Amino acid sequence: MIWALMFSQLVTAPSIIRSVYTLPKLAALLLILVVASWRPGRRDAGISWIWPFFLAAFAVSTYHSFAWSMSLNGIYLSGCETMLLAALCFLTYRAAQSCDPKDALEAGAAAAAVSVVLAAFMTTQTDRWVGPTGQAARFGTALAMGAAMAMSGRRWASAVPLILLGVLMSGSRGAILAVLVSYWYLNRKIPWWVFALAGVAVAAALHRSGSWVQSDVMRVAQAKAGWAVFLANPWVGCGPATFLPVAPGVNQFHTHVLPLNVLATQGLLGALAWGLLGVDAWRVAGREIRAVYLAAAVCSMFNPLPLSAYVIMAVLYGASRRGTLIERRSWPRLVAVHALAAWVAVMALADRQAELGERGGPRAAYHWARARALNPLEFYYFAKTYKR
Repeated sequence: MIWALMFSQLVTAPSIIRSVYTLPKLAALLLILVVASWRPGRRDAGISWIWPFFLAAFAVSTYHSFAWSMSLNGIYLSGCETMLLAALCFLTYRAAQSCDPKDALEAGAAAAAVSVVLAAFMTTQTDRWVGPTGQAARFGTALAMGAAMAMSGRRWASAVPLILLGVLMSGSRGAILAVLVSYWYLNRKIPWWVFALAGVAVAAALHRSGSWVQSDVMRVAQAKAGWAVFLANPWVGCGPATFLPVAPGVNQFHTHVLPLNVLATQGLLGALAWGLLGVDAWRVAGREIRAVYLAAAVCSMFNPLPLSAYVIMAVLYGASRRGTLIERRSWPRLVAVHALAAWVAVMALADRQAELGERGGPRAAYHWARARALNPLEFYYFAKTYKR
């Protein structure tokens, strides 16, 4: 089950969640998690009030949003801050409570290695690998977390060079720095400044024309706009997924700095909820899982975290708070879980073909035909919505 959770998220995490052909896939993933959470006799080992408080903070911010339907339905391009995300992560957390943290780390490392192989055969974004996520920075973030999991020195430790290749090819400076920080955390005998210098050298080597300078200027503008939105809505924020229409003169859905984005969209109440959840996750985690959290935290200071990052951290949090199983899961539930997981994998392939067909070009008809053959029901939903 843990393989289905980790692999499906790294492989199928869509670049634009609001695209209609991703909705059935999210519904299928929710079904997987619901089925996996049916464990008779399980006793929750977690603190009972943290998750309800976290979900309540989302609900309050959504209710007070200037466009509550926008928050609830989710224009979450990359910030992924909606009630659906909160519910998805909660179910993932519950489903992962019976798994061993070591197995979770192994699954994440394997998923990252597989994603790098897949990325080599996918279209690129300005000579950068975008992988299954469809965007270079988000792909780099997922791989940085996978690298931290692989560094634990177990069966998938030999995949670290392959994952590092994917991180470098993504061209994400935040992801490269995240790998260095997590490696330093796991191997503290090496001076921290060695990794700092290595990070600066790699960032300089990846500098292409003036693209990074323009990107940095944009990030500063986004941060200033985010701070202005927070000052205007200090207690509950402007509402999840509503930063773009509220912030003055921006063209992004996110501030590119996660703590600031939480303040802008959910205010001090949301910041408190995220803080409590983060502190508890850090407190119960072992050193190896904390390295993954650090990788995600570093990436979150430069780019919005992809959906896969939130779900992976929810898996690790749930695995760190393992519950007690009195009864083993029956074989019909195991069959149902793996059947649904296979369905997600098929829809991921159809997802990719539909995306390529949507771009047009001489092979557009071929990609549409493959999408229809792989998943006719999902293709019908997509075609009917766009009236193709």
